[in-house]
Formats: sequence, structure tokens, C-alpha cells
Amino acid sequence: RLLQKTEHTIVYGPDLKKKHMIHLELLCCYSTKMSEVFAQAEPQRQCFTWAKALRSTFKALLPPATREKTVLLQAAPLIIDCCKRYPLPEYRPGIQERLTEPKKNAAETVRIRLRHLNKHTVRMFTEYLYAKLCRIKRTRKNKARADRVRATAHDRIVLPGFGSISITSLIYWMYEGKLHFDNSGRLCQLLGLADELGIEDLADTCMSKLSTAAIDAIQRSNTEGHCLHRLLETPQADASSMSGSSASRKTVVKAIFYYVFSDKKTPLLLQRLAVDAIASS
Repeated sequence: RLLQKTEHTIVYGPDLKKKHMIHLELLCCYSTKMSEVFAQAEPQRQCFTWAKALRSTFKALLPPATREKTVLLQAAPLIIDCCKRYPLPEYRPGIQERLTEPKKNAAETVRIRLRHLNKHTVRMFTEYLYAKLCRIKRTRKNKARADRVRATAHDRIVLPGFGSISITSLIYWMYEGKLHFDNSGRLCQLLGLADELGIEDLADTCMSKLSTAAIDAIQRSNTEGHCLHRLLETPQADASSMSGSSASRKTVVKAIFYYVFSDKKTPLLLQRLAVDAIASS
């Protein structure tokens, strides 16, 4: 239970619309790489948490939740604080632009202006700032797609290059300690996922199975006088090809080559295995 305290979200698939929950502590236990990413992301995560709290506070001040008279009393100090100490400094100028004057102290300028505004105008500024904060949130979320640390700060692990089967196999291995795959192609994908997340134990297990089966198939093929091209023509088979007869094991060679030459982020070990296969043929 100590490794299952903090829930984190994996978003995956080409459109990043699929989600799966994973526990932060368990992932960090298996992956030093992800542990370091989470440590890097922590300062940003705290800023995002503060920014989220600000959005919620502004939203609570908007009608019909709050009367205009109450908005006048509560919004002014909040607006001043937001202009002065918004937790994401790069966005402060955009927040201040309609409330301050150039080359003047932002917080003091806002404070003076708010004193002369009626409750209706203060409410308008409150609505404006809330909309601004929501746009900042969307901007940050979009940028997080290409930045692992930033995504992690949003409590998300972004994996656009992987599908449901690979994610499910990963979760099954992490929580049940069992390796599950349908065929050698799926095992290649699981290896890629393990490599992407820095889960070395899983990557080593996948690589061991793939390399053992591939080397066996290549050696037997060479002994029988067959060329590599013949191995690559072997049709795909199910998971039994990793532990069954030598004939069925040949499918792993085709799976490895297909994965290496169709995926830009293929693990280096798998690339070497493909190169060695070519060299030995």
C-alpha cells in the first residue's frame, strides 16, 4: 500500500484521449528515470496547483455564485495578488496588461485603479482574469504534449506512440508481476514502452525473450542453409512462437525488423539485434 498512494494518469494513443491510472510510487520504484522526471517536475507542479486554486477562487466570485457587492469586497485583493504574484511569471505581463500602466509598479497601479471602479467594473475585471487564467491553462496543457517534465507537473504521463494493449500489458506486469503478450510484435512494443519509461527490469525481460528467440531462429536458419530473407517472409504467430518449436520462433525475427524500421524510437538494443541478424546472414 505504501507504493499505491498517489494516483497519476497515463494519457496515450494518437489523439491522447485514452487514459489509464497508475500509482506514482510504484512507477518510481521500477523506474529511476521517471523518479528523476517527477523530482524535476515538482516545482512546476506546485506552481500549477497554486494557479488551479486561483482559477477556482476567481470562478467562485462570478455570478450567480456571488453577488456583485461581495465581488467588490473579495475580488480586489485577489486581483492585486494575481497581478503581483501569479505563480507562472512568464504569464504575468499578459495578466497585467489591461490593469496596469507601462513602467509603473503593477500591484500599486492595480490597487489605485480598483479604488475608483464600481462593483460592475470590478466584476468585469474578475471575469476577464478568470477567462485569461483558463486560456493559460489550455496553453500550458497543449505545450505539455511535447515536454515530459511539464506534462508530469500536470499529473500526466503523455505516451502518444503507444496503444491500449501495450499499456495494459505494462500495468499487468507492474501490479501482478506477470508478463503478458499476444505475439512477438506486441512484445517489441512492450519493450519500447518499458524503454520509454525507463523500466529496466521489464525491458531486460522483454529483450531477453526477443533476443533468445531471434538468435535461435537465425542460427537454425543458417544451419539449414536458409537466408535471412526467408525468415522475414515468415507470417506472424501468437505468443507461443516465443516458447514453441523452432519453426514458430522464426516469426520473432520478422517482428523485430518490422518494429525497428517502422518506429523512430526503437530501443538501441533492438536496433543492434537487427543489425547483428543482417551481419550474420
